[in-house]
Amino acid sequence: MATILFLMDAMRSDYIKKETTPFLWECANEGEYYKRVIPHFGFCERTEIFTGQNPKESGFFTAIGYDPTHSPFKNVKGLKLIEYLERIVPKKMGIPGIASSGIFYRAFRLLVNKWIISETNGISSQHIPIPLLKYWGLTEDKIDLRDKKAFNVPSIFSLLSDNSKTYFYDSFTALNMPSNGSDINRMQMVVNDIKANNEDFYLVYVSAPDSYGHKYGPDTIEFKEVLKQMDLDLKRYTNKILEIEPKANFIYLGDHGMATVNQYFDAEKEILSIAKNNYLELEKDFIYFLDSTLVRLWFFTEGAKNIFEQALYNSPTFNNNGVFINEDIANKEKIPWGDSRYGDIIWWANTGVLVFPDFFHRVEKYKGMHGYDPSKKENQGTCIVYGGNIDQSEIDSIYLTDVFDIMKNLLIKDK
Repeated sequence: MATILFLMDAMRSDYIKKETTPFLWECANEGEYYKRVIPHFGFCERTEIFTGQNPKESGFFTAIGYDPTHSPFKNVKGLKLIEYLERIVPKKMGIPGIASSGIFYRAFRLLVNKWIISETNGISSQHIPIPLLKYWGLTEDKIDLRDKKAFNVPSIFSLLSDNSKTYFYDSFTALNMPSNGSDINRMQMVVNDIKANNEDFYLVYVSAPDSYGHKYGPDTIEFKEVLKQMDLDLKRYTNKILEIEPKANFIYLGDHGMATVNQYFDAEKEILSIAKNNYLELEKDFIYFLDSTLVRLWFFTEGAKNIFEQALYNSPTFNNNGVFINEDIANKEKIPWGDSRYGDIIWWANTGVLVFPDFFHRVEKYKGMHGYDPSKKENQGTCIVYGGNIDQSEIDSIYLTDVFDIMKNLLIKDK
């Protein structure tokens, strides 16, 4: 009996409505409905789902971390030439040597990224400035999540293997694997494999709530139309699966929410201004990484550390737009404190504030973003378990880590 996990990226809890998502609404009323799924703060939700561990327990907090020894980018052929070319390609706005939004630069980076992906077996350089690439490596995707060495505890994959259960992963997602086309392509892959092999567990990545939530914003008419279409697609492919496997069970999981962006913060400009005014050099004295809702810095000299701490902790713009994470906040939010992968200084944006530009987005200002305070409802996901043997129930909230036990209960007997 197959179980199919539809991971609906950024499917916010309040998206389940009769008017907008009638199929999911019906499933919620007939199956197990966990109205709000509360993630832990960070960008490694798949670790929470597959192990039941929070970031402090697993050690996985952000998707990319400081790892110059094992960086997949450090041995990319031609990186020095690419770095030189990046500095001379015409730019619109921006600082020499730092990625910008000019049309020539955008075309250049597109070509460079294709080359780097081919050199690293599928790992994108995103919009990380070329000189800084060599400092970064993947965290939770450093090792394939299916590998028994990927986590420090048994994962759903190792438990399935230990119990002679099979699974299909090609329709899923990771930073070290191809996207395998559109949401429809991935759903069709599952239908095709069920016909041929009928595995015990199927994982399907559904990108629409995330990609269009970023583009339009989560509370717009345009986005509601996207949700309606996604709901129709899920209904169609659920029915296709049930035609082949009538006893199949389904998990429709939103791993986190999405908030409307109402403020853009150019943290990079302020960081580089502090460096320039104090004669500090990038790479020699410090480096930085810009996530959409995080700013992280590392220091190579004590002088640079002292200067940046003084300047940033007293910065009105940083303090008005977010908070600096200290040990108390880290313990409260289950963040691995003191781990060198994640920064000597970590700043966290208030809900609705977007760091722009960052190392993932240089061109388009997103209108929706996640990675904010998980205690706020707009940042929370949802979960529905549906199938012929699933009894109706409704629970107000669970943590994302609890989904691990939900999967185990469906997939593994006599645990």
